[in-house]
Amino acid sequence: MLEDFQKVLNPKSLLEIVPGEILTAMMQGFFFGHRAGMVLIYDEGSDPDGNLILKRLEPVSQEESERNKWRDVSENFNPFCACFRQDPDHDRMCNQCDLQRAKAVFDERNDGNIRYFCHMGLIDMTIAIRVDGKVRGVVYGGQKVLDVADRLQASRRLVQNKAPESAEALLQLLEDTKIPESEVKRFEESFTRFVSGLQSTVDAFHRRRQNEAERQALLKVGDHIGRSFTDDPGTWFDAAQRLIEELHGLCRRRVWMFTRRFSKFECTASYPPDTQADDTKIPVGEIITELEEDKIVSTLSGANLHRVIATRLNVSTAQLTLVRSDSRVGVTDVASVVLIVAGTLEPRFSELFLGCARALSYPAGVHLLFRRMEKQQQDFARTAAFSGHHFKTPVQIAQWDLEEAIESLTDESEDELLALLSGAYGQMTQALADANRMMAIKQDFERTRFSPVKLIEDLASDFKSVAARRNIVIRIVEKPSQALCVYGIEFQFRVALTNLLENAIKYSYENHTIDVGIKVLRNVRRTRSFVQIVVQNFGVGFPLEMQDTLFEVGVRSDTKVDARQRIGQGIGLPQAKEYIEAAGGSLSISSVLLPSKSAHSGGIYCVQVVCLIPLV
Repeated sequence: MLEDFQKVLNPKSLLEIVPGEILTAMMQGFFFGHRAGMVLIYDEGSDPDGNLILKRLEPVSQEESERNKWRDVSENFNPFCACFRQDPDHDRMCNQCDLQRAKAVFDERNDGNIRYFCHMGLIDMTIAIRVDGKVRGVVYGGQKVLDVADRLQASRRLVQNKAPESAEALLQLLEDTKIPESEVKRFEESFTRFVSGLQSTVDAFHRRRQNEAERQALLKVGDHIGRSFTDDPGTWFDAAQRLIEELHGLCRRRVWMFTRRFSKFECTASYPPDTQADDTKIPVGEIITELEEDKIVSTLSGANLHRVIATRLNVSTAQLTLVRSDSRVGVTDVASVVLIVAGTLEPRFSELFLGCARALSYPAGVHLLFRRMEKQQQDFARTAAFSGHHFKTPVQIAQWDLEEAIESLTDESEDELLALLSGAYGQMTQALADANRMMAIKQDFERTRFSPVKLIEDLASDFKSVAARRNIVIRIVEKPSQALCVYGIEFQFRVALTNLLENAIKYSYENHTIDVGIKVLRNVRRTRSFVQIVVQNFGVGFPLEMQDTLFEVGVRSDTKVDARQRIGQGIGLPQAKEYIEAAGGSLSISSVLLPSKSAHSGGIYCVQVVCLIPLV
């Protein structure tokens, strides 16, 4: 997809960027205006041994001299040099001198000096022509005889040593063409302006070729990605992986592609292949708050975004470059692709990377629709299970109340029984209403500010009578003011905390307490605050190997308080975790066997469920 673009970025020679006729015409214009020797030496790559292959381009070529009798190749040089070069051996000397200087410029060994003295003591000048910062040619101009006694004397000696047979004519030409320093300086200024214009021409042609190659490359990328069957994950991932591999070959940096899936960015492709990154997930909020759509951002070590990504990808590079593009699919769905480059991305690659991100984002969005449809099917079954579990809780409480009332029923307690039945009916009616709300696939419940302290107090009061039947006391051991608020869907928090308290009662031994603590936590930099809710009970625990799986739907502990207790459905904890995490929080659980002696065969465990909720 990007092969042709790479070729344009690395042209074989200057003449591949600007036609030789244009370069020659520009050189002729300056040469005939100043009557100064001129030549352009450019490279055509390297030979197998790594040596530069250098070529010459002169204002008047041998072919043009033969076609136009009024022009001669000798006009490429000042009179002294033209006379000296008439001898083939002398001509080779001059060419060798030019090549030696050219190699110094190509190797950046000329210390930035424009002037230098040629092998015959004349002043020559060279300025590099660059393509993307790399020297690809050297323009020569000058061949000036400086009217300074010691310089003239040095040139005369060189003439006597190297060309004694034509010394008389050459010495006379030295005298005829000598000029003062002021004229040399004026020529240097003109020559510098000319080469600056030549450089601008090369830049303009290179940009035009690069833009066209970039356009063609993106058309190929769009065609290749578009032809991948977006409802087939294997085909889609293969196409994306190939593109990421080619982008790596272009910029010579590690490249990762992250695609948004719900509340996380997931690594879907990387090159070189990074098996560790395959499981990397980054919360959407960590990226989109600092990286705008259709933007390229560089992050330095120490920045929050850099720290988050570098930690998750386990890279130590001092700079990361991120490219993000979003594509709206349907009415509400947004597909987002983020390309991450380990290091600095050269400006010449910026638009191509951004275009590739755009090309990837729309098919990713179509793929997202297919995944969303699958998730909706899963959500329907999941929500139905959650609804049944939510409806079961008040029914179970009512059942416990009624069983106890019937056991102690007397003629005098008729009014009390009626009150219990009325309360149970109200609880079941509310549960049915809540279940109907939960059955909606699109759960657009209203988000509000509410007090978690008051919510806990209300739930503790609701479960008080149920806990009391087993001599279990629910204590709120620590709490801040009711003025403390969090932001979210209160109904979902109520369901989550109800499940936690119900489990605490269900799995506690008689004559123990359930302790609930509420406090505010702040991170080290005090940039975020959380409400921590800890529900602690004493009873049966669970095996350590189950700790990481208890939040999966259908997973449940087989341990029971007594033989009459029914094993749960494995829904309450997953439901609580899903609701808490949807609000940006977290839920964890631990079980520790206490060292005290106990009448219970399995011992007494201290079970703690810790819930963290972001504070408003």
